[in-house]
Amino acid sequence: GCTEETGQLLERLSDGDNQFELAGLLCSAGTEADWPVLGEPADLGKILTRRGGIDRVLLVSGALDRKQLVESVMRCQRHRVRWQVVPDLYDMLLDNLHVESVAGVPVLGPAGTNLVGLNLALKRVFDMVVSFVLLVVLSPLMLLIALLVKATSRGPVFFVQKRVGRGGRIFRMLKFRTMYTGSSEKIHRKAMEQVIANGRPVDRDGKEVFKPVRDPRVTPVGRVLRRFSLDELPQLINVLKGDMSLVGPRPAIPYEVELYNERHRRRLEALPGITGLWQVSGRNRLSFEQMVDLDLQYMRNWSPSLDLRILAKTLVAVLVHRGY
Repeated sequence: GCTEETGQLLERLSDGDNQFELAGLLCSAGTEADWPVLGEPADLGKILTRRGGIDRVLLVSGALDRKQLVESVMRCQRHRVRWQVVPDLYDMLLDNLHVESVAGVPVLGPAGTNLVGLNLALKRVFDMVVSFVLLVVLSPLMLLIALLVKATSRGPVFFVQKRVGRGGRIFRMLKFRTMYTGSSEKIHRKAMEQVIANGRPVDRDGKEVFKPVRDPRVTPVGRVLRRFSLDELPQLINVLKGDMSLVGPRPAIPYEVELYNERHRRRLEALPGITGLWQVSGRNRLSFEQMVDLDLQYMRNWSPSLDLRILAKTLVAVLVHRGY
């Protein structure tokens, strides 16, 4: 099937972390697609016979009527090819669904966050221990950075900005100041309005896509700090205080949250992170919706090993000068 849902699904499957190779689409006559089209849904049987190596067929139910769906399933079974149905709720909930059994009947329901109860407590203990150790170990470096920031431009050492934390609570996020004092946030605010409303691509920090290549507001020292993500180090204090986590959704600015729909607000069910799945996804630029998808995916699938993998990928990205 070829619908908007299909395009969203293929974007997810084309993620570098997914080991899928697309053979092609089956689209109704006259339907345009940005991906290879092998034929129409009725051609599925012939294509499975003619082309070897197809081991899975995804059926987008929103693009097929009941008869087409049943016939497609029968053709897959006849050729012993694994089939799966993407429900038409995909566009609204993406993969925020799980299957339950009610009196023996499989039903779909919304998937919640995995960051509750013991898991949440375990994550908090990990955050406290690691942030404390890092603050002790990195304190000489942080002191040197503070002296450089203070000595090379007028203004405070830290850039303090209101951000929205878990449950919508406002907190003050710390960074080493990288811009000249008095720089306006109007550019970022206007651009984020367009990003959230129109789904324009954003970079890993949610805003790089509309930064000038050489932003005149950034100080020379600030440029180096940003390149190696050293301006983020004071956020370890936020982690130790409980405002943030080492890993989590991108911390939103209050004026961004004003533009959120209900689905976007689900990101606020977890502590925001210094880094996150959205930053190490392997894609250069993400739409805002894709960034939200990755945040929600992280919250559903959280585990200690996932946090460790994300932290390791972040460290590698910083060491090879990619930032994150």
